[in-house]
Amino acid sequence: EMGATAALAHTGALVGSDRSFSAMLRHYNAIRVDDFGDWVEHLEVFGREKPPRGRRIGVVTNSGGEGEYFADKAEQAGIPLSLFSDGLRAAIMDEFPNFVHVGNPVDCWAIDDDRVVFPRVFQMLAESGEFDVLISAIDHSYWLQGTERSLATGIADDLRKAVEGT
Repeated sequence: EMGATAALAHTGALVGSDRSFSAMLRHYNAIRVDDFGDWVEHLEVFGREKPPRGRRIGVVTNSGGEGEYFADKAEQAGIPLSLFSDGLRAAIMDEFPNFVHVGNPVDCWAIDDDRVVFPRVFQMLAESGEFDVLISAIDHSYWLQGTERSLATGIADDLRKAVEGT
């Protein structure tokens, strides 16, 4: 309501209820985002030269909690994550025996040296042909400092290299 009152002073005629706005978005198959970060991420995905081929998503994280949150949000968005194939799970576990479980998202934290496990797992997912989109579900926020920032930057680079040319 406060937003509507403030908007009345600015645009007046464009103010309406949130329910009406949501209905209009559904009618036009538009995607609603609730914060600036989500908006930027949607612009990145939908602004790409080549759109994703499909809805098969593979996710890598460095936190079980972030992975669980991502899986819940994907399901809420109508794009539930699928398990990796038995062959891909076995290949990852053969190469990195410290994994107790390989799921989707796959949590690579404390499995091996991060400069080994993250690039290799991203490469294995990219080469598997099981996914249309690969995602790094890792905190890449401005507030990271020192080694946390270098870890996040390294993981983002690992993803970029794994999908280069696809």
